[in-house]
Amino acid sequence: MKAVDETVLMTFLTNNPPQEAVKCERLFARAARKEEQIFLPFVVLWKLAGVLEERVAKKDEIIALFRDLFALKGVTVGSAKFTKQVFSVYESTDLAFSESVLVGAIQEKGLTQLYTYSDNSLNDHLKIIKPE
Repeated sequence: MKAVDETVLMTFLTNNPPQEAVKCERLFARAARKEEQIFLPFVVLWKLAGVLEERVAKKDEIIALFRDLFALKGVTVGSAKFTKQVFSVYESTDLAFSESVLVGAIQEKGLTQLYTYSDNSLNDHLKIIKPE
């Protein structure tokens, strides 16, 4: 098993540079046939989602992309239980991926309250409190 970082995934997705993208396509084709074992660390998914969100990819396209990656027989996702929690939040809310990571981490611990000075969309998902 070998790990993959976000540069390989972005090369594959953007076909840039083309000569490297062909190699990435072959790598993922081997993973689909389970001829190659690929490990995707959670942080790579987080970084990739951030890049895709910045490039104005639609959320449903990002979700579909990740589902396709997870469906490859030769792909193992790091922190699988936590990743599932984060994707559950991401799919079912209007939150960005990084916010979904925060909510997922808090929910995984069974918590519902967050100390923060930020007034943002987390109000719908956690009880926001300010330190006193």
